[in-house]
Amino acid sequence: MEYTVSVDDGGVWSCTCPHYTYRHTICKHIVMVQTELSAPKPKYVVHPMVRDSVIEDRDYQRRFVEKALEANTLAVLPTALGKTVIAELVAAELLHRHPGCRILFMAPTKPLALQHRESVLKHLRLGEDEVAAVTGETAIRSGVWNNSRVRFVTATPQTVWNDLKKGFVRLEEFALLIFDECHRSRSRYAYTRLAEEYIRRCPYPLILALTASPGSEEDKVVEVLGTCG
Repeated sequence: MEYTVSVDDGGVWSCTCPHYTYRHTICKHIVMVQTELSAPKPKYVVHPMVRDSVIEDRDYQRRFVEKALEANTLAVLPTALGKTVIAELVAAELLHRHPGCRILFMAPTKPLALQHRESVLKHLRLGEDEVAAVTGETAIRSGVWNNSRVRFVTATPQTVWNDLKKGFVRLEEFALLIFDECHRSRSRYAYTRLAEEYIRRCPYPLILALTASPGSEEDKVVEVLGTCG
């Protein structure tokens, strides 16, 4: 059964439920509506490159973004606290500051790379033709890397490394490299080699590394920091 809760110009509440109709006292439906209306409304990020009312404005994410725009950054946050959103906000600011730049967001698996593309399209003011996913199964990958319309690329690191060796990828074109799950960037993993090449080739390299678990031992944390630039 559905009931209608209303309030008149004098601020008097009413409900069509039997409790209010026969007793003329505040019912649970009125209380629920009043509680919902009095709850604080979330604040959303307002930015030229971010879609309206899609990303909640959170202080801790804003602080990460500010730091990541200044220098290479390792963001360590538990799962579900918005590491991907932080990366997207950093990317949004760089795309706004430098309209001709490109962003490369890498993730260790194909499903994650595809998921990041969908998230970018949902949150940022970019069209379908401006965001591309590149994995080992992508046909004619050189066409993606050479397409000037593509401003944001999500990809698997091994695919990027293979295409770099073939001459398809010019890392110096990217204003930001994002390494998701960067705790994998030890030894000769593709993340490590890409970070080294990016720093060598790009005059103003900027790296944002994301992880929920860099390692519990101090030397492992230091290793991740070193390999990510």
